[in-house]
Amino acid sequence: MFVRNLVSSRAGLGISTLRFLPKQKSLRPIVNMGCPARILSTQPYLSVNQQLKDLHKVLTHLKDRTPRLVGSGKLGMNDIHASWAQYMAIWRQGGARKLYFVKTDISNCYDSIIQEKLVQIMESIIKEELQEECVVRKYFTFTLQGGQVRKTYQRHAAQLSNFIQDFTNFAKSQVIEKNLHGVVFVDKVLYQHLSTETVLQILRSHIFNNIVKVGRQYYLQNEGISQGSILSTLLCNFYYACMEHDHIALQSDELLMRVVDDYHFVSPSLERATGFLRTMLAGIKDYNCHTNVDKVMSNFSCSVVENQSIEYIETGWFPWCGLLFNMQTLEVAMDYTRYAGASIKDTMTFDFVREPGKTFKRKLIGSLRQKCHDMFLDPAVNSPSQIFTSVYHLFLLTMLKFHACARSLPVKQRVEDNPGFFYGVLKSVSYSMMRILQKQQKACAENLNQSQLNASITWLCWKAFLVTYRLRLCFPRLTKLVKAGVVAVKKHLRSLRNGNSMISPYLS
Repeated sequence: MFVRNLVSSRAGLGISTLRFLPKQKSLRPIVNMGCPARILSTQPYLSVNQQLKDLHKVLTHLKDRTPRLVGSGKLGMNDIHASWAQYMAIWRQGGARKLYFVKTDISNCYDSIIQEKLVQIMESIIKEELQEECVVRKYFTFTLQGGQVRKTYQRHAAQLSNFIQDFTNFAKSQVIEKNLHGVVFVDKVLYQHLSTETVLQILRSHIFNNIVKVGRQYYLQNEGISQGSILSTLLCNFYYACMEHDHIALQSDELLMRVVDDYHFVSPSLERATGFLRTMLAGIKDYNCHTNVDKVMSNFSCSVVENQSIEYIETGWFPWCGLLFNMQTLEVAMDYTRYAGASIKDTMTFDFVREPGKTFKRKLIGSLRQKCHDMFLDPAVNSPSQIFTSVYHLFLLTMLKFHACARSLPVKQRVEDNPGFFYGVLKSVSYSMMRILQKQQKACAENLNQSQLNASITWLCWKAFLVTYRLRLCFPRLTKLVKAGVVAVKKHLRSLRNGNSMISPYLS
């Protein structure tokens, strides 16, 4: 009866179900807010997340307009890249002193959030930053991807005084702001007006009246927030940003980055690094923040917990959130250790029912582009040799994916049936990497001309194929073509002045 009254009175946004996310050694329960569950025939057939999309866009607008609201929070690789590159410049100007690294993890960060405190924080932010109603515009964009037209439903939030009424002018502003090319905008002529009180009302309903169905039972969440909500990451960032403001003071030569609950602190002061570690391990009670000691790491020896030592590595690369940071040069690489002991095939999905050859090529190149972020190719972050090393490692991963995809192709459409086609796929992979390098930055090849760069990338691609034993063993006809390509490109490289300088470690 309580649940029916809550839903019928619109005090709650609806009912969510429970699903389980597989982890390495356990299962993580996640509230599924993307799937609607009804108990009333009059209840709108919209999931909780669908009802939160406009609010999500409003909060994203506030975050983008005032980045300090999320503190050290980074909501993607672009944010990490910008912060790290800026810090590297400061570090070099300061004489490139020895740095101390600390990594910590907040235990159960979503479940431990104090609901009342979160609402207080959000009320303060919204009342201060959203002093007039917000308008959410809904429209479509059409782009051409892989020879196919892709339609995407978009939302854009702006405060009323900054709202661009004319859709043509709005589209032009988006093209300039996001540097878009080849995009068609279509106005859906739908506008949602959200006042400050409406935003707060939806937020309170979501946090205080979240109903979860488990089996035949209904539960009201009274601690923390649900990880399955599209707002959870943003709310988490607002919450812990406020905690940082109250309890963690940074100096100008220090850096603090956080991805949801994973902290990375860098300082030239051992005392300051130890102080940060002590603060996090002691916990911050007024925010119910506690650190998972098993996931703490530093690059210095420090026993701040009785009868328990902190893991530390003195030299080399420091891991954090799928990245590796060189503790001497501050260069950045991708951390591939998560693939250790895992089957590459289990990390991929396959659908080769229609046009298997084209699908194979599109999947492989798409995977390459997804992993090849600007940060790994940025000469302001990495040296040319490190950039080429990152490219080579990415090619190695791509070749393992090549093998996994190839083994899943339909009979009579496999690699050995048409080695020439798949040799062309490998060349397309190499060409895609060349295009990425040319587009994202040019300075990494400052000692190479265009011909040298192209030959070097091609060589690394062929080399990655040949060192992958499974490919040589399973596809001898394709291997023969690759070896012929190696001879040609190697000869070309050696004929070029200084052509071996950047990839000499691989020319063997």
